[in-house]
Amino acid sequence: MALLKESSNWTAYKERYDQVWLELQGCDEEKASKLLDRMDYEVLSVNQKIRHRLRPLNTKLLWIIPVCVISSMSLLYLLVVWVALIVE
Repeated sequence: MALLKESSNWTAYKERYDQVWLELQGCDEEKASKLLDRMDYEVLSVNQKIRHRLRPLNTKLLWIIPVCVISSMSLLYLLVVWVALIVE
């Protein structure tokens, strides 16, 4: 797939871009912002799109809670086994 600047009909794309820009100037600011955000997302590479989708999972609290639960359940299991060995 060729780059846009190497395309044979890049002038048609440039005219279409200019037309969209003129229409966008007459739109609401919120609508224009959403449209530009979607356009920015479409231009991203596949790796960047995956990283963008996983951004909410990048918080420390989201990883600390499951680790604490797993470790506390493991310690509880070890405590039960240890008490069972002492009682026996």
